[in-house]
Amino acid sequence: MKKYDAATFDFSGKVVLVTGAASGIFQGVAQGFGEAGADVAIVDMNMAGAEETKKSIEAMGQKSEVYKCDVSNVPMVVETVEKIIKDFGKIDVLVNGAGVLFRAKCEEYPEEKWDFVLNVQAKGTFFMCREVGRHMLERGSGKIVNCSSMLAWTGGYLVPSYAAAKAAITQFTKSLCNEWSSRGVNVNAIAPGYIITDITRPIHDDPERNATIMDRLPVGRWGEPADLVGPVLFLSSEASDYIHGAILPVDGGFLSR
Repeated sequence: MKKYDAATFDFSGKVVLVTGAASGIFQGVAQGFGEAGADVAIVDMNMAGAEETKKSIEAMGQKSEVYKCDVSNVPMVVETVEKIIKDFGKIDVLVNGAGVLFRAKCEEYPEEKWDFVLNVQAKGTFFMCREVGRHMLERGSGKIVNCSSMLAWTGGYLVPSYAAAKAAITQFTKSLCNEWSSRGVNVNAIAPGYIITDITRPIHDDPERNATIMDRLPVGRWGEPADLVGPVLFLSSEASDYIHGAILPVDGGFLSR
């Protein structure tokens, strides 16, 4: 029987690519990998935030580089992944955190914002999986963690494009699992609930919306970016070798009610 110990979650010698790591949840995730010994490639459009993440990881003694990339631009994704492999030699783990959100009433939702959100979230995540996945399949191993959302189930308010994109990510995570699990590549996703970030701060600070949310949160509090680090590292470790196509809610029990 395979045994797991502290070394299971030691990522020394591993190369992790994290998109959307300039701020919020995935800045914390990237830093978590640095603390666990990984070298981290940061992909984002926000260079100031990405450089901040890089410096924090380098302060831990790990290698980190920043790559400016619009993940909705497939040729740019291809070029960026190639450059990361050249610079680091490999990619062991891909964490797709890049995302955008636009709020508006469904009857007033602008077409260009619909396309923008779907292109960054769903298209960007899939084609980053495609490019990194090809590399992992050649090596016969790899871990991919996508970012779904509890809104893939609930739909949410004022965010139809975001909910649609997260539902798409949920389903093609399973599609990738069906094709790649037997070839050594794990593809799973986390589904965050209400996590306090710059994006969600307006909802958190709205007394009426916050009261509605808190009524449905068994844990009695909003999540913090740090709450996502453990689940992502678990899905990126050897401890998750028999987990494929799973969508792991990290939502304080929200979906249970």
